[in-house]
Amino acid sequence: MVKGHFTRHTKIICTLGPASTRPDVLRRMLAEGMDVARINLSHGTPVQHREAIGLVRALAQEMRRPIGVMADLQGPKLRIGDVQPGGVELAAGDALVFDTGAETGSVQRIPVPSPDFFGLVQPGDRVAVDDGLLEFEVRAVNGSQAEVVVLHGGTLQDRKGINLLNPRPHASALTDKDREDLTFALAQEVDWIALSFVQSPDHVQEAKDLIRQGLASHALPTPVVAKIEKPAALEAIDDILALADGIMIARGDLAIETRTELVPLIQKDLIRKCNQRGKPVITATQMLDSMVANPRPTRAEASDVANAVLDGTDGIMLSAETAVGSDPALAVRTMADIVRATEAQFPSPMPDIDAYVFGVNPIAASVAKSIVHIVDEVEASAILTPTATGSTAKMLAGFRPNVPILALTAQPQIERQLSLYRSVHAFALPDLETSEEMMQNAIDLVSRAGVIEEGDRVVLTAGTIMGVAGMTNMMTVRTVVKPLVQGLGEGRRRILGRCLQYQEHGPEHNTLDLEDAILVIPAFSPHCVAIAAACAGLVTATPRRAVEAHLPAAHQRNLVAIFEAQGDFNHLHDGQLLILDAVSGRLSDYKKISAM
Repeated sequence: MVKGHFTRHTKIICTLGPASTRPDVLRRMLAEGMDVARINLSHGTPVQHREAIGLVRALAQEMRRPIGVMADLQGPKLRIGDVQPGGVELAAGDALVFDTGAETGSVQRIPVPSPDFFGLVQPGDRVAVDDGLLEFEVRAVNGSQAEVVVLHGGTLQDRKGINLLNPRPHASALTDKDREDLTFALAQEVDWIALSFVQSPDHVQEAKDLIRQGLASHALPTPVVAKIEKPAALEAIDDILALADGIMIARGDLAIETRTELVPLIQKDLIRKCNQRGKPVITATQMLDSMVANPRPTRAEASDVANAVLDGTDGIMLSAETAVGSDPALAVRTMADIVRATEAQFPSPMPDIDAYVFGVNPIAASVAKSIVHIVDEVEASAILTPTATGSTAKMLAGFRPNVPILALTAQPQIERQLSLYRSVHAFALPDLETSEEMMQNAIDLVSRAGVIEEGDRVVLTAGTIMGVAGMTNMMTVRTVVKPLVQGLGEGRRRILGRCLQYQEHGPEHNTLDLEDAILVIPAFSPHCVAIAAACAGLVTATPRRAVEAHLPAAHQRNLVAIFEAQGDFNHLHDGQLLILDAVSGRLSDYKKISAM
């Protein structure tokens, strides 16, 4: 039975900030289930971000959990400047001016430091400030000055964000600051880039082109998550999805830019589109917002998290809850508990997905889809897969299995990137020459990690050409069984035979009757050479060189054996059916395997 955080399929993305960059707090967040750390480049300094990323990487290594790092670019976010102490009280109908002046804002004028603002608005446009709590209508624009009237008033504080409620797209989703931040993030080897205020596929392409600049030919580009928060992005969503590696439904700005009552419907539609294309999707903004200050979420917030899971989201995000909240780790635990309870009652159905959208060998996609069906048929506890570039694990995640996908990779970057994909948990495993080596080593690795245990069935998938992306074309079902003894295999085959325990003063054996026997002898003796040469296999605690001194060299080339075997030889008995696996160096009880 699978244990621990591996039982949760939906991933948790946590925004780091002043409340969560202490080692003790971050360690607790990882223990409670954080999968991806979000670095919000709208706030903080490069030094602070570098220290936060370093801390995440150090704790992830300490806790042996690959944690992804997502750098979130600010984008063309507009903000007002500073206003008078205590804020500015504005009432509906008040007339005032927005301008680029440096003076402190008052009821007569509000500073807007960005000159871009005045080229993006026209008379008649509406402008929302402070997440839509205040709203203005533009009456006139003259150079770097705009005359506005208050539609919805309130207290306006320093540095609040501005949303332009007009359909005209920005020329680029990347500002000069974003380009500097992107260069910084790539230098820190972050695992994902989140691109804010995307309005067209050109914005995604621009970011991808910048990421590829200077990239070595053999290196993999950092994937891009397109944040959907503008109406123009909804109109171009199919083209954006074709280019982006994933999307984030940024419901805060989306609710301001569209209409609040449409956001739940937009969320469901975007998640469905991503599921159909096998692209990861993150649901974000105010999921457990009351936990910024309180120890429990509201019932509505718990329902919001559960409904995002039921909609089919890959990830759910905590923002202020972990960045500035009173107890970030508690917020993570609460979210993880809601997710597990929801997934336990409502397993995810396989989406109606086109296997060819993955852009890889269609055989690999078909195998991945078949694996998800087989998992239910054989009641497997997990899927194990080696992956050179992560493509096989991503494909499997797209078909929504309700068991963990345990991805084995030799690339640390791939390990961390896979942390965003639903159900995928990555492990470091060196490149191996054969599929058989990979399969047994993979089972051993995740068994030692305590993910699966004896008696569990697992479905393994691999390719006939190891380490080559897109070559997944085979699968097998294995039962996890602890070996009776284990050592160094020789012969690179698996054989089935009956146990023969050698006794120096025991009865004589007719060598003609030993063709299906596996000779078991803790200490190899020259007296057993004739019997060993006649048997199908040999298991001994003696090193290979010592055995070779006695067995004929011609027989050595065909002998299926385990040398330097360790284990309890006393539990073996004559006639017992055994499987000798010379690839992995394991001797197992055949009846125990076949009964499971």
